[in-house]
Amino acid sequence: MLLLEMSVKCISDDVMAGAIETLNVDTDLNSKANTIAEILVNGILLTTEQAVKNTDENYYVSTNFQKMQSEHIEEIHTMWARQMYLFLEKKYGKIKQGEFLDGLKKILCGEISNWYKKAQYQIIKEENLCMDFVCHDSACAICKCMEQNEYVEEKLLFGDTCDSYFVKPVNMMEVDNLISGAIKFYDVPKKYKKSVASFYKLTKIKFDRFMKKSIKIKFVSEFDYGDEYKDITDMINFVYDSEKNQFEIKFDDRTYQHDILKAFFHDVKPTEKMTELYYAKTSKDVIFPKGNFITYLAGQNEYEYMKESLIAYVLTPWKLKVVDNEMFQLIQSEVEKR
Repeated sequence: MLLLEMSVKCISDDVMAGAIETLNVDTDLNSKANTIAEILVNGILLTTEQAVKNTDENYYVSTNFQKMQSEHIEEIHTMWARQMYLFLEKKYGKIKQGEFLDGLKKILCGEISNWYKKAQYQIIKEENLCMDFVCHDSACAICKCMEQNEYVEEKLLFGDTCDSYFVKPVNMMEVDNLISGAIKFYDVPKKYKKSVASFYKLTKIKFDRFMKKSIKIKFVSEFDYGDEYKDITDMINFVYDSEKNQFEIKFDDRTYQHDILKAFFHDVKPTEKMTELYYAKTSKDVIFPKGNFITYLAGQNEYEYMKESLIAYVLTPWKLKVVDNEMFQLIQSEVEKR
């Protein structure tokens, strides 16, 4: 899972969805490339807003910043659009659809991520702010070295599209509670409190009808089940404590959103059509199964099928659409009933 801030991840997903929609329109590759470039530009403008909000809400966009943004947008309309055309010419319709979309998502997310940290860095320089540089496990060795040494070299920062950005320095050992009515988060790392709150609000707006109305989630740094289970403790990330009626999640910035959704959708039940689709995929009497599952767990039973597919619909809808389009359409129809 990407490390991107939730707000920026949503922008990235919207850009990806717009790109997929563009590909389905009957136009030539040059037109597709230019339209995708324009969609990316709109994403860049939204990303600028989030960079300001997450770095310094009181920042007044300077002339230098405006110039940097204008030059970047002009480059997207010209050089980047041309590179997108070459990518489509080489890959579109010539490799497996899933591989193609993975490649396209990597390009678009990379552009959004790179601009986000570039915008942040410009604000940090102008305002002389003190912020920490963080990067994803998949980032290059240079980014990981800068994170480890807590020193950022400008000429190295923008040499690639690694998933990385700046955060306000907070002690990870500091935790706080986040309570909104019957929804209670305990021991949330302060560094991620804002991200967890935003993720909850955004999920509730669209998927409230699928969510538990009363829930307790406690974040832990590790699980302790004694020496008997010591060998498997590190493998456990998610536990439901029935005595406390509480979900416990080992906090990991790469997986916490997925684990929160597992708790939110704990009691979700598949519709009749979803159940039929699940058995059409797994029945031994079916000569030609109806396709793949989005995850291994989704293939265990119809309830896990619904839960895992719904989680994918929230976090990576484009991927669910490619892997299991029938389930994507069934969930989409349920979401639109709200």
